[in-house]
Amino acid sequence: MPTPQEIGTQEPSRTGKYVPRGRIAKKWVAEGYALGLAEARAERHVAIAVEVTLRAVFTVLDVRGFEVSDAQRTQLTECRDPGQLDTWLGRAAAVDHVDEIFT
Repeated sequence: MPTPQEIGTQEPSRTGKYVPRGRIAKKWVAEGYALGLAEARAERHVAIAVEVTLRAVFTVLDVRGFEVSDAQRTQLTECRDPGQLDTWLGRAAAVDHVDEIFT
């Protein structure tokens, strides 16, 4: 993928892809490129937060001696909401039974 600086300096595409030529078109494509990068970074940050919090939940449960059922493990690992995982992490530190995390 070309960098924003390279956009418009390439020869016209023979594959049918749009190659901007004008100043405004180049600006819009560069802005779209930057926005796409920012969105990808934000999505990656959320994915990392989910993974770290999920590991923390399992670590707390393990240290406290709880056994996690397959159904509970599935419910935890399928969650992609960092806020929900934070809630479950707090509960994991305080509950008497694993089931109480999800209530």
